[in-house]
Amino acid sequence: MGAYVTLAEARLAGIPGPTGAGAIADDVVQEQLIRWSEFIDAATKQWFESRYVSMKLDGNDSRTLFLPVPIISVERVYMNSNFTNPIDANLFAVYNRRDSLRDDRRNPMIKLAGSGLGIYNAGDFRMGSMFIRGEQNQQIDGTFGFTEADGTTPKMIKRAVLKLAIRELQGGGGTLWNQVAGGGSPAGGGMIQSETTDGHTISYNAFSIKPTAPGLNGITNDPEVDRILDLYRAPLKIAATSGNGGPDRRW
Repeated sequence: MGAYVTLAEARLAGIPGPTGAGAIADDVVQEQLIRWSEFIDAATKQWFESRYVSMKLDGNDSRTLFLPVPIISVERVYMNSNFTNPIDANLFAVYNRRDSLRDDRRNPMIKLAGSGLGIYNAGDFRMGSMFIRGEQNQQIDGTFGFTEADGTTPKMIKRAVLKLAIRELQGGGGTLWNQVAGGGSPAGGGMIQSETTDGHTISYNAFSIKPTAPGLNGITNDPEVDRILDLYRAPLKIAATSGNGGPDRRW
């Protein structure tokens, strides 16, 4: 992957050029932009650009397969350990809208049609109606990533990368840090206290919320960046009940 903030964008934000007073070489700036872009991927368990991926997932004995990252487009779906013959595109629905009416980025999934899958039975009636429970027995080929509708990286992710890079380049102080990056001051609002995913809501005790997510203490030291990471973190792991009475696993 590249960096979510380009060198040109970093310079435009006020990071000094490679010559003159306070000069910072291009490769030094680029290294920080890439480093913190990779950190944000690891912290959120998502990525924020378009990437083509062949993804193996666990079946869950239901018609719905939840994905770990938002879907941009799906090229092929292979069911139930049959990695030779993809199913017809009209036999599944892809939840990948990202507009003012619905945003599927928070709950990406593929749902099988209610009928018409009998040709995939292979001796087991369940094969034609659900993603059979198993380990890495489903495969989705396509393009994925948490991007805006126009394919760009979310502006708040860019801001987080820029703030962290500037902190490293200028030691968390100086005019650039205070005026361009906003220092370590939070940008309004409070910590996330509840989250709803796929019809299930989880609430947090406001007194138990820590300023940084587990595993991130001492890394960002910036409440605003921590809130951005919370906002874009991958979906919660929950378990619901599927239509056939069995557990419908949601990471």
